[in-house]
Amino acid sequence: MHYHADNGKVFSLGQRFVSDTIIGEIEFLTHTPSQFSVIANDVMTVQVVPLAMMEKILLTHAEVGIWLSQLLSISYQHGMAKTMERFLQPLVFNIMTDIYERYQQHKPLVDFSQVYREAERFGCSERNYRRVISQLIDEQFIRKQFSEYIICDVEKFRKALNYPVIISEKS
Repeated sequence: MHYHADNGKVFSLGQRFVSDTIIGEIEFLTHTPSQFSVIANDVMTVQVVPLAMMEKILLTHAEVGIWLSQLLSISYQHGMAKTMERFLQPLVFNIMTDIYERYQQHKPLVDFSQVYREAERFGCSERNYRRVISQLIDEQFIRKQFSEYIICDVEKFRKALNYPVIISEKS
C-alpha cells in the first residue's frame, strides 16, 4: 500500500500479509476513493460485497455497524500514531524503531531487497535511507547479513531508543 504525491514522492505503508481482511470500508462509508494504491503481490481470492448488500447489512444488523466502527477506530488510532511518529521523529529513530519492532516480531517481517522500496516506507529518498543505514552500521548498532539488518547489541539499541526492558525478548 503506497501513496504517490503529485511531486513524485512516494510514501509506502509496506507490504501487509493479510487474511480475512476487509478493504474499502472507509471508502464505502465516506464515499471517497482511496488515497493509497493497493496492489496484490501474490495470487489471492477476493469476495466483493455489493454496495446495496453492505447498506442492507448495516441497516438490519446494528452489531455489524458497531463492529465496523470499532475496527475503523482501532485502525485510525494505529495509523495516526504511526504517521505522527514517522513525521515528528528523526529518520534515524524511525528506521531504528522499525528494525527493533522486526526484531521483536511484533509485526510481519518485510524483505524489500530494493532500497528504494524500503526508503518509500519512511517517505525519504534512497540516498537518505542509505545514509542512515550506513550511520547505524558505522556506530555498530546493526550489521548487514544477506538482505536483512541484525542488531549488534540489543541492550545498546534499546537504550538508544529509550525503550523499557521487555522480558520476552529473544536472547
